[in-house]
Amino acid sequence: MLSALLVLLMGVQLDPGAGPDRDARALPLSVYHGNWRVIAADDKSQQATMRIDIQHSPGEREGTGSYALFQPFCDLTAGMKITGTADCELIGQGGELAVRADARRMTVIFMPTADGIEHRLRFRRSGREMTGSYEVADYRRRVRLERVPE
Repeated sequence: MLSALLVLLMGVQLDPGAGPDRDARALPLSVYHGNWRVIAADDKSQQATMRIDIQHSPGEREGTGSYALFQPFCDLTAGMKITGTADCELIGQGGELAVRADARRMTVIFMPTADGIEHRLRFRRSGREMTGSYEVADYRRRVRLERVPE
């Protein structure tokens, strides 16, 4: 009612073609779609080093998403025990990421540093578990994915 009144008062015409198409349908979500925490496999305290948000549908070879780096990411990249107290220029960084996936594997590619070097998260799916590695240049560290609690 209020929007109709505003249209009358302002003389604005609504776009008759606005909104979803009548034949539009939502794509199904893949097992990779959603919000995830990246945790170093050897971290007994299970601190999230980063968060990744993935948009992906079954059968797609590529997906999209975003990431946010947390303080423990500094420990991860330095090869140190995850304490969450290390300091580096990456804390709080975030941005877009690319996803390549098939039925059993997913690779996440992102570039958090100014030098533009690709950082990769490679995961293998086994049932509900997602385990893999964080890789940059010649450095590699075991990590796992965990769904962000709702």
